Amino acid sequence: IYVGTLMEQIRPLANEAVMHYAWCQRRLAALGDDSDWLAWRAYCVERGQEMIEVYGLAPIEEEPPAELEDPPDAEPVPPS
Repeated sequence: IYVGTLMEQIRPLANEAVMHYAWCQRRLAALGDDSDWLAWRAYCVERGQEMIEVYGLAPIEEEPPAELEDPPDAEPVPPS
């Protein structure tokens, strides 16, 4: 009973985490494969997949909510 209740409570948080990792991946993919951010894009993909596998979730294919969208002129700062 405990594990089932715990998973029931954690699943919404895990879904949100997957959505954020998917947003991260899409945002960094727009920078191209030559970007300094390529390693971080891979990190976002791996962590998102891990969340999907661990919590038995379906991959997120929908558009991110408006609060996750960047303004058109927003550019990530390359890692130093």
